[in-house]
Amino acid sequence: MLDVQRHTAELEKYWPKFLLGCAIEAGCYLLCHPDLFNLAVIIKTSILLIVWMKGKKQYVSRFTYLVADDSL
Repeated sequence: MLDVQRHTAELEKYWPKFLLGCAIEAGCYLLCHPDLFNLAVIIKTSILLIVWMKGKKQYVSRFTYLVADDSL
């Protein structure tokens, strides 16, 4: 139950950033050349991934530990 509450709190902080990124992406789709639109999508996805994973440090460190473990 604690994980659900923590995840809900993280999503409440993340959604405004996600919607802003989608609005910028929609504006680029309507106003920019297709190559610039692709660049905007790549940049938006990268930035939002970094923002999302910054809040998930315990999961990233656990994944790094599992990948670095040779006994598996």
